[in-house]
Amino acid sequence: MLDPFGNRGKSCLIFGDGAHTGDKLRGVLAFSLGYFIMLLSTLGGLKNVDRDLLLMSRLFGASELRLFRRVRIPWTLPGIFGGLRLTLIYCSAGAVLGEL
Repeated sequence: MLDPFGNRGKSCLIFGDGAHTGDKLRGVLAFSLGYFIMLLSTLGGLKNVDRDLLLMSRLFGASELRLFRRVRIPWTLPGIFGGLRLTLIYCSAGAVLGEL
């Protein structure tokens, strides 16, 4: 597994280690830790939509927009909120490590 905190040295080289670059470094570190967690949890939630429900909705004449709004988004919400919980933890840790 890749170490999510191992990019701090590279970030210091890119953004510098001056007085005003610490805020940017903390923001970039927190964003880079949280982005992929949210992306993967959202995509995982979209893949877990019940296929029978999608098929039945299509049989009843639902358009793709209505399928997305009425079926896929509600079934994806548990994955999104689970990803938000993990993202808050990792972004908080990234902000604390950005202070070091």
